[in-house]
Amino acid sequence: MILNILILALILFISALPLYLAVTLLGGKATIIKVLIVEFITTIALIILQFILPKWGFIVGFLLLLYIYREMFRLKWWKTILAWLLKGVIVFLLILLLLGATFLL
Repeated sequence: MILNILILALILFISALPLYLAVTLLGGKATIIKVLIVEFITTIALIILQFILPKWGFIVGFLLLLYIYREMFRLKWWKTILAWLLKGVIVFLLILLLLGATFLL
């Protein structure tokens, strides 16, 4: 039971690192705890919006995601979009790094 909770906490922490790095690189006010809360809030909001608005939920959810990033990390709109893009690039690079490491084994 305790091991499952520790594994879940580790997964949440690792999943928050790309956003933390992106926001920190762009000069936003980010802490790991704040990033974890933002990731949790945006995930729940996107799930609810996709359920309520099947056709437009993705677009409305994306705009809501950008707004939450903007308000929570005190970024300008262009930095908010750049943080979202940079998060994707960091995740992509981490996946390539992990896949490359598995091929070396």
